[in-house]
Amino acid sequence: VIDTSPICGNEKELHIEELIHVNHIFVKRKEDNVNATCLKDLEDYQVILPVSRSSHRKRLNEVANENHVRFNKVISIENSETIREAVLQGNGIGYILEGLVQKDIDAGILEKVDIKEELPYVTVNLVYIDKYLMNAPKVFIDKYLKSTI
Repeated sequence: VIDTSPICGNEKELHIEELIHVNHIFVKRKEDNVNATCLKDLEDYQVILPVSRSSHRKRLNEVANENHVRFNKVISIENSETIREAVLQGNGIGYILEGLVQKDIDAGILEKVDIKEELPYVTVNLVYIDKYLMNAPKVFIDKYLKSTI
């Protein structure tokens, strides 16, 4: 399994190996006028955030609380692809994993909103039970997965 932390399960049996860290960012459409250099500046903009029960949102809320920030105009969305679509449609500034919108940023469709605070990152893990791992997955993990990350 490839999943993000935290991993829940019988950790004595699970082999958990960190693969990469992926940063969260705020993004906007290129044509949207956003003058923000810190989280406090985003308080009165329409922001598109993951739903409040998600670990991504909880970690952002911790950073916001530490900086005495309260987002006043929030659209809560269940998944990252829908957050991306909402930003592309002009519904606000999205909080999303950078890798999911990098192609849009490179194409000049979206822009990163550079803020000074360090935003939470996600750890992507490889998780398996060693005694059940067959030869083909072992080869895939060793020769392809680990060599490309």
